[in-house]
Amino acid sequence: MASGDRADGVGSCKHSDKASQMAVENACKLANAMFPINGTDEDYLSLMRMIMHYTANYIERSVSKQGEDIHDYETTFVAALYNGKDVYYANAGDSGIIALNTNGVYHVVTTKHNNEYGEVFPLSRRMFEVGKANFDAAAVICMTDGLLDWVTPNSLRDHKYRVSVPRMNIFVEQALFNEELDDEKMKEYSDLVQQMITELAERSETDDHIDKKYGELKDKNLKDDLTVAVLINTEALYDSIQWEEPKEKTTIEKFADTYKTLISLYPKDGKDMLLKHIKDCNANSSDEEIAEYVEKVIALAEKQSGEKAEMEEPSKQENNDAKKKTNKNWLKRKRKIKPRE
Repeated sequence: MASGDRADGVGSCKHSDKASQMAVENACKLANAMFPINGTDEDYLSLMRMIMHYTANYIERSVSKQGEDIHDYETTFVAALYNGKDVYYANAGDSGIIALNTNGVYHVVTTKHNNEYGEVFPLSRRMFEVGKANFDAAAVICMTDGLLDWVTPNSLRDHKYRVSVPRMNIFVEQALFNEELDDEKMKEYSDLVQQMITELAERSETDDHIDKKYGELKDKNLKDDLTVAVLINTEALYDSIQWEEPKEKTTIEKFADTYKTLISLYPKDGKDMLLKHIKDCNANSSDEEIAEYVEKVIALAEKQSGEKAEMEEPSKQENNDAKKKTNKNWLKRKRKIKPRE
């Protein structure tokens, strides 16, 4: 069983970097100390929930002893346990996990924890997401939000494949599955990935920001914290990675995307903002024509959102079932198991 975790300090907090370091270090210590050999699903899920609570408690106690403000030590945190097939995960904040299944499809395993105003719910809020992926995985990738947003751009929000395969392949190169890897080769690959991401981030700030392979480099924030942990089963026999280049969207589809973004950020004013935006783009159209067109845009957006929800519902239900089991198991065991300091 291998573990991976990432923490990203909340940028506006004075000591967020220290908080993220404490989160990773103490999560690893607890995982090693309390790991259940030959455990069940419930054992591993309980361990993940214990890691989240223990890590949050440790940071709070440390800050309290120093007489400082916990709000200066906010961090997100995401962790995974992986045995070469099963993925157990825990998440707090806007970092996340992507996994490649054995059929060659990437899945976004976790959900982001923030509100409609972009406020992130960090580890200290204890709004933990704990679960088990409902598929066999060949690779698991834990990412901070800077990279997670980049490999899941808005342009793929309603696409058949939510994850950009060309971008993800930077981190999960197919050659890694075809040869034996030693520490030296892994170091070389890690350095190469770091160099590639650094170069792309620098290009996103120049006029040369459209890449033939990776697309528009300005579509997400490559200036943010860019850290990743990759767990790969090099013996996994997965199908060729499935991917279709997204088709160029029609004008009404682009407006539908704009509406979904506006309504998620401004629930009360999203429709009026869309109307103004379309009116600005079509100065020669009458108010009646624009109003009619806006209704068509909204209808398309709602249809797309409904279809997406239907596709996601089965996996969400399985994750919810896993969370319920975890909560029950945690209540049974919390008096029996005490984390080591």
